[in-house]
Amino acid sequence: MKPACLVGSIRSVLKALAFALVLTCAGPAASAAAAPLPDAFLAATFLTNPIPADGSAGSILRVQVLRLSDAAPGDDGATVTLTVDPASVGICAVAGAATAESVVTEGHADFLIISPRLPGLCRAMATAMGAAPAEATLVTKDGGTPTRLTVSGNDSPQNVGGSVTLSVDSDDVYVNLVGGDETTIVTPSLDPASCSGAPGGPVTVAAVNDGIAIDGRAWFVARSIGAYASCRLTFTSPGLLAAVAAVSFAGGAPDHLSCVFIPGSVGPSAVATASVELRDVFDNPVSSFRPYRITFERATGDSTTIVSDDARRMILGAAFFFVQSASSAGRDDYVVSVAATSTESLPVPSAACSIVVRPETP
Repeated sequence: MKPACLVGSIRSVLKALAFALVLTCAGPAASAAAAPLPDAFLAATFLTNPIPADGSAGSILRVQVLRLSDAAPGDDGATVTLTVDPASVGICAVAGAATAESVVTEGHADFLIISPRLPGLCRAMATAMGAAPAEATLVTKDGGTPTRLTVSGNDSPQNVGGSVTLSVDSDDVYVNLVGGDETTIVTPSLDPASCSGAPGGPVTVAAVNDGIAIDGRAWFVARSIGAYASCRLTFTSPGLLAAVAAVSFAGGAPDHLSCVFIPGSVGPSAVATASVELRDVFDNPVSSFRPYRITFERATGDSTTIVSDDARRMILGAAFFFVQSASSAGRDDYVVSVAATSTESLPVPSAACSIVVRPETP
């Protein structure tokens, strides 16, 4: 054998021994993990997409190692690294962090992506040494399975004659809106006994879209001609926890005066009070800071006499006058009017009230 050939053979033997030594020390898995993946590219797919943003839902992101050639992959044991886009932090996480690794088995590597309670788009990038990377996007939607109703909107108070708009959400156990819910039917009910304030005037509640949720939310409109400080509404749907809301209606713009004697009937030598109030067009009391100046005078009868000032300013929409009865029985009619000197006016500027004086009992 020629010297040059002998040297070449020795070199070949040494290379073989060195490669065998590496395999013996590192083991097959480590060598495969460290080996690049030439002529390969990655394909990433979420097996479940979208998922609810309820804090417990998850989806498997499967990363496949594919070859441009027809050669057998032989890539088991290679390491794939998955990194969550910084903009997606809070929307999704892999292994409780932003980055994780997984070993290829049967040509793919799997990662469990968990969705916290923030909906949005989760973008993740899969990489492996020597292979073309792959990106996948997971949609995390509001809410999971509907378990309860929640009143999310209530623009009370509104003036009488106007409307209160309410929105009721279909929420999951974590009180997240189930944005994809289009089937929940919400029914409103009013407790008339809970309405405080006006002596009368019905409160009506109408459902938009027959109370069927749109994108997880149902809408309602409440109306009243009575000024109520509070009326309780209950919203129900089969299988879900009910929701409760209070609606209120304030008096409208001042329209006219009201006048009533307390008491309305007295005996001789008694004092009665005439209570005067501002009222709206629906006859609800109106509290106002406007300086209405009003006058109070007897129109008919002679059984009573005014024992207070016959003109005064209203305070917060109210004023009081006092009369005293004489010994003669009869009925006296009084008129209260917005004074000509008042800086404020009303559409209906006057009102009347009456008091009866009973005969003296022998």
